[in-house]
Amino acid sequence: IAEDVAIQPLPYLNDSVLWGIGEGLVAENICLGACVIANNVNARAIVVFTLSGRLPMLLSRRRPNVPIFAFSRSAELGRRMNLRWGLTPFTIAFHEEDSEETVQTALDVLLDAQLVKHNDRVVIVSDYLVLPRDALSVDE
Repeated sequence: IAEDVAIQPLPYLNDSVLWGIGEGLVAENICLGACVIANNVNARAIVVFTLSGRLPMLLSRRRPNVPIFAFSRSAELGRRMNLRWGLTPFTIAFHEEDSEETVQTALDVLLDAQLVKHNDRVVIVSDYLVLPRDALSVDE
């Protein structure tokens, strides 16, 4: 069995995985999906943006075949994430008005560190949501 796991760390990626009802169902399935997608498209990495550290922790538990680069705005959270399998934490400022700018900043960090190259595929997940100001208003 150990040899099988060493050869294929995610043995059930192509099977339908059903989770029981309970806390974390959505987050667990998002992480499973990110691992499946990364595997299927030959992604170079999974990039995760987090305020709590929960998604990177769940991704780490799945032990994907690619590195996990976790971005947070807290150095303390980065130190805690550093203890997780396969996780490389980074601390950056999150752009409150523009999530695409936050993503671009993170990709620039990874490019500068030569952890990814131009045209590499990455899978991006986040527990950090930026909504346009008018998305919260209700038109009458």
